[in-house]
Amino acid sequence: MSEEPNATPETELTAADLVFRDEDFDAFKKEKWRSPLFNNERLKTRRKLTAMGKRIFVKLAEAGLALEMQASLSHPYTFNKYSVDSLWVYWSRADSERKKLKRVLGHELGKDLDPNYTHCILVIGLDVSKVELAMRVHSAAWWDGQNLKNKCRTEAAVREWTSILNALPGFVLNIHDWKKEYRCGTLLPGEVANFFEYFVPGEHWLHLRRAIPRDDAQLASPTFVDAAAADLVKLVPAYRFVAWSPTNDFLALRA
Repeated sequence: MSEEPNATPETELTAADLVFRDEDFDAFKKEKWRSPLFNNERLKTRRKLTAMGKRIFVKLAEAGLALEMQASLSHPYTFNKYSVDSLWVYWSRADSERKKLKRVLGHELGKDLDPNYTHCILVIGLDVSKVELAMRVHSAAWWDGQNLKNKCRTEAAVREWTSILNALPGFVLNIHDWKKEYRCGTLLPGEVANFFEYFVPGEHWLHLRRAIPRDDAQLASPTFVDAAAADLVKLVPAYRFVAWSPTNDFLALRA
């Protein structure tokens, strides 16, 4: 779990440093997942990803979202089952927003909100084969998943959600680890309604994601971090439509 003593802190990284190279992806080859010998390799990539995340965070805040940023671990530990197959920076609802939801859920259920990742989140991450930009609803975050499902019980809401998804060409919507993909850009309301026939909040992950293969030239360009920020900002309407808030409350938990 040692750190690379000569690794450049993310605060010192310039835009020219914020690119992905082969060594960033190769740090997540399967034979390296469980070995602490590769902690320094992964740490360098984590620092780069965190620096990117800080720049993207500014854009998300400018878009009006109250979020907190976290990064996944770069070393094998109990939280990742002693295996590091990928790295992620993600943004979840800020503590002030979490407290509002806790008041609705009550003391006992509200405890489930404490982990930063058990929410509707925005994400940038990479593994051995790709970089991924996404909005996800954690399988344990039933409050956000159920909020969306309840909201989309009307045809008007399904049409609105379909319109939001179709404004995201290049992204796909899917349930958990299922192969079925709903490709944004050309979706019909009937397809989106079909999604809710199978999506079970509290049991399934919801993914709205765009994968960029590691050999895509844009990942090696200093402009990538700005492009990634722009793509994640495009997800803001989807986040607002899905995530519970006092002005987007479809949980029907109040008496």
